[in-house]
Amino acid sequence: MKTPLIIQALASLIKFIAWELIIVLLLIFTLTHYFIDEEKTIRADGLGYYDYLPSIFIYHDFVRLNTNTNTHPDLYHRIEKTGVYIDYYNTKVNKYPCGTALLLSPFYGLTSLLSNKNDIDGYTIPFHKAVHYAAVFYLFLTLLFLKKLLLLYNIEKINIILTQLFLVFSTSILHYTKQEASFSHVYSLFAITTFIYFSKAYFLTYRNRYFYWACIFIALILILRQINIIIIFIIPFLAGSSENFKRGIATVLNRTSMLLKGSFIFLCIISIQCLAWYLQTSYLFVYSYQNESFDFFNPEIINILFSYKKGLFVYAPILAVAMIALVKLFLSKRHYEAVSWLLFFSVCTYVLSSWWSWYYGCSYGLRAYIDFYSVFFILFALLLNQMRLLIKIPLLILCALTIPLNLIQTFQYQGYILHWMNMDQEKYWKVFLKTEDKYKGLVWKASYDYSKYDTLDVIHLNNVSLIPYQEKTLLYISADSIKNQQLCTTIQLSFSNTFDKENNARFTLDINNDEDIKNYYYHTPPLIHFAEDKFGTYHKGFYNFELHGLTPNRTINLIVSNQANTLYLKDLQLVFLKPKL
Repeated sequence: MKTPLIIQALASLIKFIAWELIIVLLLIFTLTHYFIDEEKTIRADGLGYYDYLPSIFIYHDFVRLNTNTNTHPDLYHRIEKTGVYIDYYNTKVNKYPCGTALLLSPFYGLTSLLSNKNDIDGYTIPFHKAVHYAAVFYLFLTLLFLKKLLLLYNIEKINIILTQLFLVFSTSILHYTKQEASFSHVYSLFAITTFIYFSKAYFLTYRNRYFYWACIFIALILILRQINIIIIFIIPFLAGSSENFKRGIATVLNRTSMLLKGSFIFLCIISIQCLAWYLQTSYLFVYSYQNESFDFFNPEIINILFSYKKGLFVYAPILAVAMIALVKLFLSKRHYEAVSWLLFFSVCTYVLSSWWSWYYGCSYGLRAYIDFYSVFFILFALLLNQMRLLIKIPLLILCALTIPLNLIQTFQYQGYILHWMNMDQEKYWKVFLKTEDKYKGLVWKASYDYSKYDTLDVIHLNNVSLIPYQEKTLLYISADSIKNQQLCTTIQLSFSNTFDKENNARFTLDINNDEDIKNYYYHTPPLIHFAEDKFGTYHKGFYNFELHGLTPNRTINLIVSNQANTLYLKDLQLVFLKPKL
């Protein structure tokens, strides 16, 4: 008895997507078991990308034709609180493009249908989860189209699987499928990967349907994030040769009907963004990044690629490995492909590094490159495919190390061990691969301009020695004994020590009221948070405890808890500071 065709088709489909499903399930398992389980995924810039949906379907404050903030203040009350709408003449406009909301809309719609109708505001936990599921889904589609793309390059199956694994687990895409899933990057990666696939397929076959699909996805790319239109510079590389590139362009120009249909499709899709702008402002074309721009005369090329602050190759070193393929292409005399890929990379880097905030705000790694990851992993797959086994094995071992590196750094970023945007060489190596709680907040230590402060009082505690596992009260006084204690905003504790990073000693500053047994301030920084120089070097360190003033009838309690090693603290003192008027 023959197997029904539908069963055969289903079996073939499952076989085709099996590895992508395994990778995605592995991703979900990793995010669930090894990272901070943040329920909220709609945040920061992601609010702007997402808010189109609740604005249109729940609050009905999206259409603002012929209205302004003066004549209709109630209309603007909610959107002002979001922080993602900017002033545009007399009205407000969402700063962020609408493409991400478009791709999120099926997940938003399903969540709305399954939610209690009386409890829908678009920002309850089910909607946050829906955005996470959407990001995982579009990452799954990205992996599928990346595989289809690499098959066009005749990449072996095992090398495709390895490429997909490294894309997911060796880059910051891991972070943007969960913690900040509402940002546009996963969705842009999907659109760009799919555009690249259809463009490559067109240059191999010159079929009209591939051209139409490429038009759909280049338009989607544009309404997801306008600057990503620079992906068109990868087209010469996808053509494979200058002759094929010229032939592909000539074919488009000669097929008038195909060109017109493709142009019509493109215009229909980008008109969605134009309509959104019009409904908000009465203008079809809006530059919503009013006070932000590019400085093409001062690109930060070195920083965007190599700085400890956000450098691409520092936080995603797997991409540096991919660049080795350029050398391989030159050695294989595939000069056109090498030069055309390098042309795209140069344009992309020049444009992205010219943005006024080249590090793109608070983010893990250089997030602006995430959208273009597939361009790098084409090279990576080509490199694996062309290497002899004796060279490939050591290379794969080296690449495999980037997976735990990325997992640890993602965990560090989410756990306040890596700073969101103020990393430098010293801070990077200070917390390199550190995951213990004592490292949380270490590189977040604030800098102070002490010329702007006056000293209210100083208490000298002299020298202290503690044996292993000893706890000692260093100070227990009434706040009333401090001069002008109500003006105090900062208590600085300083001492000299070697600040051994293996020492887990902690200090506790506790301000309470014995009468009502209530804590008004409680903070327990580890010993290493006091260091001002390298760990293990003897020097004077300090820590500033920030307050909101010391009111009467409070007690100040300072305790040190030692751990395994004997602890020597020299010249301890507390300085009570107030800001100058």
